Amino acid sequence: MKRLTCILLLFCLNASAQQIATSLHDSMDTYIFSNPEKALVFSNSELRLSDPNSKTRVRALLDLGICHYYSDEYDIGRSFLTKARQLAEKIHDDDGKAWALFYTGDLEILEGKYGNAVEHISRAQSLFNKTDNSKGKAMCLNGLGAIHLQQQNYEKAMSYFKGALKYGDQITKGDSYANLSKLYLEMEGYAGAKSSAKNALRLGIQNEDQYVQSTAYDVLGTIELKRGNFTAAESYLQKAIKLKLYLDDQQGLAISYVDLAKAKRATGQPDSAAYFSLLSFNIASNIGAKEEIKNAAFLYSKILATRGLYDSAFYYQNQYIQLNTELFNQKVSKKMAEMEAAISIKENNHRITMLEHEKEFAEKSTRLYLTTGIIGIVLLSITVFFVFNRYRFKKKSHDKLAATNAIIEHQNTEILQSIRYAKRLQEAILPEKERIQRVFPKSFVSYLPKDIVAGDFYWFEETTSGYLLACCDCTGHGVPGAMVSIVCSNAMNRAVREMKRTIPGELLDETRQMVVENFNQHTTESQVKDGMDIGLLSFSNDLSTVQFAGAHHALWILRPDADDFEIVKGNKAPVGKFDRYEPFSTHALSLKPGDRLYLFTDGYADQFGGEEGKKMKTPTVRQYILSIRQQSLTEQQQLLEDFFFHWKGTEDQVDDVCFMGVEI
Repeated sequence: MKRLTCILLLFCLNASAQQIATSLHDSMDTYIFSNPEKALVFSNSELRLSDPNSKTRVRALLDLGICHYYSDEYDIGRSFLTKARQLAEKIHDDDGKAWALFYTGDLEILEGKYGNAVEHISRAQSLFNKTDNSKGKAMCLNGLGAIHLQQQNYEKAMSYFKGALKYGDQITKGDSYANLSKLYLEMEGYAGAKSSAKNALRLGIQNEDQYVQSTAYDVLGTIELKRGNFTAAESYLQKAIKLKLYLDDQQGLAISYVDLAKAKRATGQPDSAAYFSLLSFNIASNIGAKEEIKNAAFLYSKILATRGLYDSAFYYQNQYIQLNTELFNQKVSKKMAEMEAAISIKENNHRITMLEHEKEFAEKSTRLYLTTGIIGIVLLSITVFFVFNRYRFKKKSHDKLAATNAIIEHQNTEILQSIRYAKRLQEAILPEKERIQRVFPKSFVSYLPKDIVAGDFYWFEETTSGYLLACCDCTGHGVPGAMVSIVCSNAMNRAVREMKRTIPGELLDETRQMVVENFNQHTTESQVKDGMDIGLLSFSNDLSTVQFAGAHHALWILRPDADDFEIVKGNKAPVGKFDRYEPFSTHALSLKPGDRLYLFTDGYADQFGGEEGKKMKTPTVRQYILSIRQQSLTEQQQLLEDFFFHWKGTEDQVDDVCFMGVEI
């Protein structure tokens, strides 16, 4: 009786210990994204209370591996993950083994060991498919997408990240949006990057996931850096750095410090730029984060070269070249294709094995029913014949599909490379924002393309009589819109530089003539009606007067003593082929200090979203600007962009967006 009592007591104590271990795991899960050191304390207690040969012990080992990984102690983390995988294999815990493989691969991504990372994450994905673990599937898709992103396989990365959004929970969706924001940023699709970063930030705050929050701030800072808004860029980057210092996220600090160095360099602070780029290099070197070492070395070498320190610059440039070669010489794309194919083959083999088991069962049945043996054998032979032929057909179809996919992927890569090159060509037609701000210190230009290239553009020209400024919206968007924008921009340049047109209406008349001639040089069958809508301003040298002409665009003027906008409408005709030609009207206006002038393309007001998924419309835009009229133009730019992305929410951007403001 005493023995039975002791056994029951031990059983109860063990059950209680396992419950406490589970509670400790939940606590670790709560703090891992906000306080990894505290999470580590819970994980150590979880290990002590877990049964040595149980799934609880596997989970405790996993938690310790994750905590050390998030604390940048990679070797210790890897050791615990290996122990977790070995125990999971021993006790046939497929989910535990999958998580150990995934986090090992995730760690290897950071180390630049992409080939190993692909193998581990792909094996984890296969196990998660087997156990139907949605969260695991989502995290594997995020991991594989991150590797494709590092290898600049943007189309493939996009597919993985969107797949992760489909399977993931609220936490993994935060990671997916953060990854998408980095992908769009890499593709120079700043509108998509900003939208995804805002979604990541929202989910990061909601889930108290400070890693996702810091990534979102990083991306938002880099976007502002690319747009030349250095004050806003530093503000976002400092928020990211504050979170990463709290988390002791060394890899994250290396990323943020190199971006901060770029901002310091752009604003004429070479000493600070050198300090932060070297700090990034040293941090990344200490933890072995190769991608971050490479980026910091490249920037620091450029800073040293501008100071004439060529020997040191050569050393860091050499570091960059070696790492860049190492990271791209692993033939990861081939490895990924092999691993992805292996998963498919494994699943096919599993189906074939099931068919073979069915065959064995059929053969045993025929031995029990000898009288129907011949019929059974014939039927079985026919079944096997059809199964085998079906398998051969499927395999042939699979091989053909794989070959087709490889061709499509290659074509997509070439197309994307061409589009990115076209973007650089299109950017060449855009004036430097610094030129505009030298003339108009209180001004802003927001340029948010829908795709990599755009039909919208802004234009600026200095003449002997004053300054010309325009906000332009060409037919279409994407590649067709970009092609039209180049034709229209060149026509405007010729109208000013060759024809000496500076009065807005006359300039648009001349531009229209050249655009129509360019697009209609052949037969009537191939003639097109492409062109642009535009708002064009011509300021006098002393900025005391302005002339305006518009094609489907209006000028909004908000004077300090006025309650509402003064609207000056343009002509209801495009700069292009039209049924009836009329000269464009020129409107002359006097200006006083404090007057603010706004121009918008229609992409802003045409955006769908809001609580009811409706179009924003012009009255909403006007009311919003009136509500923020006390803010400076720099602050208004940020508020208007935030308002646009908040309105858009999860809706797709419907068109390119360009808008500008000038204060006299």
